[in-house]
Amino acid sequence: MSDRGRVRVRARVPVRVPAWVPAWESAWARVRSRARAEEGSATAELAVALPAVVLVLAACVGALQVAAAQVRLQDAASLAARAASRGGDPGSAGATAPGAALHVWREGALVCASASGEARWAPGLPPLVLAARSCALSSAHG
Repeated sequence: MSDRGRVRVRARVPVRVPAWVPAWESAWARVRSRARAEEGSATAELAVALPAVVLVLAACVGALQVAAAQVRLQDAASLAARAASRGGDPGSAGATAPGAALHVWREGALVCASASGEARWAPGLPPLVLAARSCALSSAHG
């Protein structure tokens, strides 16, 4: 009779425990012997999962950078609108968001400003274009 098609099962090697060892310790000895058979599997799983974890963390850091750039643009737009409504120099608000383009215009009793710029969120990928707009009541009409 041939062995084709049959599944061979490895015989378990019994763990020899001295008679003076309590029964619960012999159970732990069996668990430890099975654990020794699986040594290294956690390392392999970590090696597979680690790049994914690093990629997710990098994406989170990039998202935080984009959010911070958007907040800086919004601050620059609101500072420029307030400065222009008081008759000051709206260009001084550009220091809040370096590299941002500021544009100021009037809409009736309001002075509005917009700020736009680019934010890099990951190396090698194209930058995201961000924009913010803010308006303030003109002091001449108040």
